[in-house]
Amino acid sequence: MRLLIAEDELWLRKRLVSTIDWSSYGISEVYEAEDGGEALEIALKEKPDIVITDIRMPELSGIDLMKKLNENSIFSKMIVVSGYDDFEYAQGALRMGAINYLLKPVDEEELLDSVKRCVEELKKEKNKETVFDKQSAASEMLMEHIYEDLIFETSEKRTEELLQKLSRKEIGFPFQSAAVVNMQVREHTFFVNDKVKSDMWSVYQWLRRNLQEDCYECQYLYMRGSQIVLLLFGDDLEAKFMERVENWVQLIREALQKELNISLFMAAGDVTDDFSGIHRSYEMAQKKIKEKRAEEKRILALRNQETEQELNTRFDDVYGEYDFKLLIKEIRNGDSEKAQTELQAILQSSSRRLQSADMMKLQLFYMNFINRIAGACLPECEAYADELAMQCMTVMRELIYIGSDTIVTEMWDCLRKFVEKLVEVYQENNGKRKHWMIDQVLQYVEENYNTALSTRDIAGRFFMNTSYFSKLFHEQMGCTFSNYLINVRVEKAKMMLTQTNMKLYDIAEAVGYTNVQYFSTIFKEKEGLTPSAFRQMRSAVKDEYTGK
Repeated sequence: MRLLIAEDELWLRKRLVSTIDWSSYGISEVYEAEDGGEALEIALKEKPDIVITDIRMPELSGIDLMKKLNENSIFSKMIVVSGYDDFEYAQGALRMGAINYLLKPVDEEELLDSVKRCVEELKKEKNKETVFDKQSAASEMLMEHIYEDLIFETSEKRTEELLQKLSRKEIGFPFQSAAVVNMQVREHTFFVNDKVKSDMWSVYQWLRRNLQEDCYECQYLYMRGSQIVLLLFGDDLEAKFMERVENWVQLIREALQKELNISLFMAAGDVTDDFSGIHRSYEMAQKKIKEKRAEEKRILALRNQETEQELNTRFDDVYGEYDFKLLIKEIRNGDSEKAQTELQAILQSSSRRLQSADMMKLQLFYMNFINRIAGACLPECEAYADELAMQCMTVMRELIYIGSDTIVTEMWDCLRKFVEKLVEVYQENNGKRKHWMIDQVLQYVEENYNTALSTRDIAGRFFMNTSYFSKLFHEQMGCTFSNYLINVRVEKAKMMLTQTNMKLYDIAEAVGYTNVQYFSTIFKEKEGLTPSAFRQMRSAVKDEYTGK
């Protein structure tokens, strides 16, 4: 507890501050003031639990100090000391709530008895406050759960039971008006459910931190799945309250967009002035969001349709029927002169069409060109694949921001350099090195042979067309990918059959087969023996070798 001693007589003030062991009375901090003005200043700042004050002091008397403290809602326990045996002073002090009125010279034992009384009363008040706080918290928590049931409950019977319970407990509607605000995520801005839940949890936490306590007279916040519901109470009548709610919804939507970069559907239900209308308000908010969602889908579908039509027109207008086969052939042959001739022919045939083209058409032409050439040539350029791919992406990004009249010239220059680089790569490699991706595929199979793998899975993992990957793998490895995978699995199974005592079904599962019969069939086709016969044969050879 905190004690303030206000006494203008220095010797008495120092005696009270220094000679008494205040900590033994539960007092940890002691302040002193030499006049009423200083005492008031300290009290306003430190809010002492107990004040010992002289009745007559410069600037402010003890009675006036007590009045000032009460006016500022500081209700310290007061002990008044005076050198005047005056009944009027005593009456004034006791009327202001003083615990005791002591005459100078102060009897220390009498003073400490008064301090003990102050401490005991403070403890009792503290206990009462604690009990009251707990009761208030329990009551508030109970109402929070009741409101939650009233909002989300769809059973009329259950709702009626809740309303009867409130009536029996004589709990009336707390304010003039209430409304439910519903917040739901815009699905098209997210990709998976976990992302939605994560982002809505961020919104929920943000609202808990940022909702101002005085925003509405009372408010309850709930989260259900990917929706957040806020129940607001206020003392405004219906029209005014709804105006406040709508303004609040707009402000919160803008704040969430700015601070969390999250766009939500938000809607307020009808205003109600009774408990039974809370669920109806929630349903109306949901209905509004459903209508907003349908309208947005309609607009998006219309925009997508318009965009698709526009793009189709642009693609048809830009791409034309360009023959890239001869250009690709000369690049692979490493013939620089013929490759540049074929490139020039394509550029000349497109120049008239592109002279009047807008920026998007020019960009589409370039991207189409790069995609066609790179898709055919990059997979065979092992040593330079990354460098060339990066060059493609860099130029594409630059073209997005180019707005000058020289864009066509710059595009032609980029394409010539790109083709020239590809020709140099083929001249150096002559297309004979192992494809740069094969080693990665083999390593991936070595690490994942025990999982479900297919040609389509591997092609997709390495961003290749399935047909192209199958052809490339066969050319490089001399067998299909499926046969290669079977060979790897069978070799792993042979090691397990020879070096371990694992059951056949465990070995089958360990090398990627869920059906032990199918595993045995595959094994026999490759080795001419069933897995069991193979194990017996190896065991017999081992015993003969070791002499067992």
